[in-house]
Amino acid sequence: MFAVMTKIGAYATLRFGSLVFPPDLAATGPLLQELIQPAALVTLAVGAVGVLGATTLPRLAAFGGIASMGTVFLAISAFTPQSSAAALYYILHSTLATAALFLVADLVARRRAHVRLTDTAACAQTGLIGALFMAAAVAIAGMPPLSGFIGKLLILDAFRDQAPLVWSAILVSSFLMILGLARAGSQLFWKPVPDSPPVRPGPEPLAFAAAILALAGLAALTIFAGPVTAALNATAQSLYDAQAYLAATRLGGTP
Repeated sequence: MFAVMTKIGAYATLRFGSLVFPPDLAATGPLLQELIQPAALVTLAVGAVGVLGATTLPRLAAFGGIASMGTVFLAISAFTPQSSAAALYYILHSTLATAALFLVADLVARRRAHVRLTDTAACAQTGLIGALFMAAAVAIAGMPPLSGFIGKLLILDAFRDQAPLVWSAILVSSFLMILGLARAGSQLFWKPVPDSPPVRPGPEPLAFAAAILALAGLAALTIFAGPVTAALNATAQSLYDAQAYLAATRLGGTP
């Protein structure tokens, strides 16, 4: 729910801002951008700092989702077809990346005596789960080679003619998230653990399959980034074509 429902709000904002209050409407267009961009920057900062200071893995995953939404709304705030296409791509990426990290957090929580990152504890199946965590961490932080890196490049390219504040926010937040995720991974899978045996739950093929499927979706989004971005560019162009939308819904003419 946390991974999916927030993206519906982002798309609703994008549709509302492009159709009801379009950017070329002098009365309200610039006002909407001036409201959303600072809120997006604050959201991104809160998410990145939260990832850096999270004390449990589920909380870290939640802050990662918050940071990803800050990135999405930052792209939306420009209200241009190019930035909107980048936002749509990052929405797809963020949904899968956030879901993957939550699923991995659940797998870890079931295999440790506690979920705290501040204290070491033995964890069963550390090899497979560690690999899943590393992939999910690379995705949520927007590092290469997964689709988050492509999405952030698209957003940065959309803001190349604007103030460097957006570039700085995305780059600094990415660095903070990398530090937080690296700290969590080191605490979970690298540091020596007590002699107490780990918790060993029963077989969970569906849980592992769900996490692997989410990561496979990220890989597919990376491999097919060209066709996906072409389709999203066409979608973004249609978002700002109000007359075509009105005609298609019969709002602009007689039935």
